[in-house]
Amino acid sequence: MQLELFPEPQLQISGEIDRYLVMFSGGKDSLYLLLWAIENLDTSKLEVWHHLVDGRESNLMDWECTESYVRAICKYFNLPLYFSWLEGGFERELLRDNQPKSCTFFETPDGLQVAGGNGKPNTRLRFPAKVSDLRTRWCSAYLKIDVARTAIVNQKRFDRANLVVLTGERREESQARSKYREVGYYMQPTRHRTVYQHRAILDRTESEVWAKIHDSRLPIHPAYLLGFPRLSCRACIFSSPQQWATIARDYHTQFERISKLERELNHTIDSKYSIVELARQGTPYPLNHDLLNIATNREYQFALNTNLTN
Repeated sequence: MQLELFPEPQLQISGEIDRYLVMFSGGKDSLYLLLWAIENLDTSKLEVWHHLVDGRESNLMDWECTESYVRAICKYFNLPLYFSWLEGGFERELLRDNQPKSCTFFETPDGLQVAGGNGKPNTRLRFPAKVSDLRTRWCSAYLKIDVARTAIVNQKRFDRANLVVLTGERREESQARSKYREVGYYMQPTRHRTVYQHRAILDRTESEVWAKIHDSRLPIHPAYLLGFPRLSCRACIFSSPQQWATIARDYHTQFERISKLERELNHTIDSKYSIVELARQGTPYPLNHDLLNIATNREYQFALNTNLTN
């Protein structure tokens, strides 16, 4: 009750900021966030980070075109872009059986670096839970948040640095996110560095996001044009029956691999249904072969002066 009556004051970002790290998934909210950062911050201090959910060794979960799309956007704005990933990505972590967590690879201005991989052996063999708790929804924690933190603490260029990590959550997205604070610490401050997290677009609405992107005349990720309501992994654990039905029809190999893993692990992504059962409950989105070819191509093909937001 005391906490409710006397809440902690809102944390303020203080001191000279050395670098702003924009976490860019390629989705609409992170694209809006990038546009906000370019307009409101010192662009000489901006760099963009993207986490490869499948790593370099797998193609189990994500969209083929995402990496190339992210590269194209950053090239258009002439912003430095750094990729990072957990070795083996989602698939290896899912299948971890009495093994340590994989090492983390991360690009830097001085080239590719690696850290970790020598921890205590443990076993996973379960899909992430469809909950907000990141201890069991491990895909976000292990493949994104931990990857970013590992990349930060293992770069000497960030020693004694004051950093701001920019992320694109919005209150409107969920009840859990409605309670987020706009500014917090991305990790506990130490004598080595201070790393803030700024959810800069927390109070923006979806209509505001789409309007800004439309005005920018930047193309959006093909997933939206194919009918997917949000950009995460193509085979996101939160996929609806309509999405699983679409994946089963258009990305059959990916669908069958995940379905086989559900059977082998005797554990389904959904607590009640297998993805086969979910797909049977849904109706696929309308099929567009041209967009499908773009989405499954590792080389993004749209010109960036073409508005593709509709």
